[in-house]
Amino acid sequence: MNYKDLFSPGDYLEEFNDFLETMEYSDRNPLNTEMFFMWCMVRRYKPLLFIESGTFRGYSANFICEALARNDNEADFVTIGFNEDDCLSFARQRLKKYPFAAVVEGDSRIYIAELAREDRPTAFFIDGPKGKRMPPLFAAIRKKFADVLFIGVHDSEKRKYGSVNRKRVKQFYAPEFPIMFCDKTFQVPYQDMDECLIGKSELRSWRPFYFNGEKQECYGTETAYVLTRQPYKHPWIPRPLLRPYRWLICSGLRRWL
Repeated sequence: MNYKDLFSPGDYLEEFNDFLETMEYSDRNPLNTEMFFMWCMVRRYKPLLFIESGTFRGYSANFICEALARNDNEADFVTIGFNEDDCLSFARQRLKKYPFAAVVEGDSRIYIAELAREDRPTAFFIDGPKGKRMPPLFAAIRKKFADVLFIGVHDSEKRKYGSVNRKRVKQFYAPEFPIMFCDKTFQVPYQDMDECLIGKSELRSWRPFYFNGEKQECYGTETAYVLTRQPYKHPWIPRPLLRPYRWLICSGLRRWL
């Protein structure tokens, strides 16, 4: 599925660029092109609850909260993460202008597993845990949320030596739902947004299609989007048959897959 089937970037480009000019750079950011894609998804789907796993300094959370605020539908936002180098204090300061936003310290897998059943239309952005630690979070989301709009998973780029995140997302969700990627087809036309990130901090070895001086297939980091509102991908396969498969992914074979 192509992003053009869901939204027109031109509808949101001016408002995003205006907000981007106000943003303060902080370490370990997603690319701004990824944040533009996320902005379009939030504006298109208008979730009433948004949960982010992996807060750090709140760069991505800031974009998501601003997009939610512009939807003006009384949505709530929760971001969950560990307090590395007192990063959550920075995030709370950054998000204090959004009264609907909450910053929670802890493990998102535990936090979500302990929630009551949630019926509001909900969207997710996962920037941690990574790799084989993700499937238990996917399982908790599936159990606790009745109406999931989409699930974004950061660091799912198609690299030369593979992406563990990309592999786990496909293993868990591809049998049932379409997966769309914020990749070079979207990022290249808007790459001017990322020029301000080249040469900064952990991105100092990155430029479009290069990392550590080595050419790569992908433009940069990419975000996978599980489109859980789309029709069941394989209607001839009864959904209950997917349960043992997911159990194997989450527990029985997690050491090897």
